[in-house]
Amino acid sequence: ENKIKIIETDQDGTEIGRVILEPDKKRERGGYYLRDLYVDEEHRGYGIGTGLLRRALEKAGGRVSLEVDQSNVHALDLYLRMGFKIVGKVQSKRGQVFLRMQK
Repeated sequence: ENKIKIIETDQDGTEIGRVILEPDKKRERGGYYLRDLYVDEEHRGYGIGTGLLRRALEKAGGRVSLEVDQSNVHALDLYLRMGFKIVGKVQSKRGQVFLRMQK
């Protein structure tokens, strides 16, 4: 399996968002790990992240896992709306709590 990378650009061709999925080596039945989902700050709130994630999930066949900082309520809300379920928690050495999610 190969990496999935989708870039969203504005009319001038400037990148305003991206999503990157990599093969998930930890999952026995394959699938992908969400490495990066980013939307430029001034373009947030217009559905760009939702569209990027939806397109990436289609290419990945739906089997995707991720970790998200539990304080990132906007990202957490997006992932829950897109059908991800919380399957665990992990704490960084600096005390940040990340939620493990899968679809």
